[in-house]
Amino acid sequence: MKTSHRFFSIAAAALLMGLTACNKDVVEPNADNLPDNAVRITASIGNPFSTRSTPLVDDATTFAEGDEIYVMATGGAGPDAYEGKTTYRLSNGKWAPAEGQHYLLWKADRLTFDAFYPASVAKEALAADGNFSKFISHVPTDQNTKEKIAKADLMMTETENTYNKDEAVTLRLLHKTIKVTVRIKAFNNEYEPETKVENVRFIISSINPSITDTKEYLPYTESDGGVNSSYTILLPYVSAITLGNLKINLQPKGQSQLSADLTSLYGGWIIGKHYIVNLIVGKDKLEVGEVTVSDWSATQELPEGHATKQGILSTGTTGITIVNLDYAKDFDEVKEVLAGYFVLTAGQPEHKFKVIGSSANLFQNGHTVFHDTEATEIDLREVTGITEIRPSQFNGGTSGDQITGLKTIVLPQTVTVIGNEAFINNVNLQTVICPNVRTIKEETFMGCTALTSMVMPLVRELKRGCFKGCAALREVELRTGITEMGANAFTEEMARNIVLKVQPFQKQLEWNENKQGGTATETDIELGENKVFGFGTDATKPLIWKEVKNINMG
Repeated sequence: MKTSHRFFSIAAAALLMGLTACNKDVVEPNADNLPDNAVRITASIGNPFSTRSTPLVDDATTFAEGDEIYVMATGGAGPDAYEGKTTYRLSNGKWAPAEGQHYLLWKADRLTFDAFYPASVAKEALAADGNFSKFISHVPTDQNTKEKIAKADLMMTETENTYNKDEAVTLRLLHKTIKVTVRIKAFNNEYEPETKVENVRFIISSINPSITDTKEYLPYTESDGGVNSSYTILLPYVSAITLGNLKINLQPKGQSQLSADLTSLYGGWIIGKHYIVNLIVGKDKLEVGEVTVSDWSATQELPEGHATKQGILSTGTTGITIVNLDYAKDFDEVKEVLAGYFVLTAGQPEHKFKVIGSSANLFQNGHTVFHDTEATEIDLREVTGITEIRPSQFNGGTSGDQITGLKTIVLPQTVTVIGNEAFINNVNLQTVICPNVRTIKEETFMGCTALTSMVMPLVRELKRGCFKGCAALREVELRTGITEMGANAFTEEMARNIVLKVQPFQKQLEWNENKQGGTATETDIELGENKVFGFGTDATKPLIWKEVKNINMG
């Protein structure tokens, strides 16, 4: 197997790109008058083997001539401190300052670089906000021409890009948007032949009813509105946890406006992918049909004459690496590629992963592919084929997965049960998100002393001692009625420090640990100032929580 060799070769090739030069200043990018200390750059998009030419082409492999990126450089200290800002343009295959712009200069022996695309939007964001903390919010909403949708393809560097004066400067920008195409698959038979749609708009609004910010996006199309017409838009990435509402509105000619809710799809979408959503237009509603996914970034051309359409690893958002289990032939291949990743990224403080695909390539001999690695965050939400986390799978002892730096884990949506002692004594774990877990068994998280947040919206059964010893736990989310809470699932001391988030209608908890005890009355656990909800060690004494908050499912 030559997987890791191919991985190293690709990454090494990317790292060797770029030129630097070094000691005069010049305004115009005139090759005959190039300053000795001018900063020469090269730039790529996404992972080392995928770049972009246009957001309307899925298999683009190079930047387009005339593309401009806004680059900032800082370095030095005190009176020798340097801060430079300029726009570099791709011209004749090389990056040089755009007309009227300066080269960045090596006025310090070590400079840190940040880059943003497109340069025009970056300048608008800087002028409006004074910094780039809200860069993604500046995605243009009018994208109805090729030129306009290209400006919506926001990208930026996300990791620190620091280089010594004698090093090549290679800037890697990451997509900050998601490519979405909605296709009119069919009209129901209530419509006349040749019916067409118009006024197609994408609407994003906050899930928080107290926030009224709503944006309307105009898509790019070359269609006439009939069957097979398509509408393409670049939308800002939104994580599932901070999900906003996404709808598409359109109007069959001569009819009332129709709307389809795409929110549930939007929460699972990944940056760098192209999603095609098929719509069937009915008389009173839009029906969401098949959703297909393709790779927006380029096909990989790998060394040794081997080519594959997709790589096991690709770049996601905010420093997250995507692991696609379905692109590997077996567990060992995923493990080997991850080993190569950790060699190349040695010394990084965080290693965040989003895993997608079948669990068949995730487990072997009781361990996951992350066993004995430095992973700090693992999102398994989109892993399929697993319904239960086995006993002791992620425990802090030698029998569990040795992921000693793991701080955050999101369990697969298909998992409904977490087994006994599955995470026991995992002392660095801080956040656990269980989208569809119904049962947490005995002593599952006991001794997880750093655990601060537990999101388990659908949990119904909490077995004996499942959170015992989790002294740092401060926030617990329960959206459904609890039918069983075992003795010492939470201790009285823990409850006094925990903010419990529950549904307003959740007024009653049935107590049946070992078929003992009874049913609490609404008075006992009413969500009011008494903050009582649940039971203590002896199945009769109620727990008094620090605070009980009503939450709205939206």
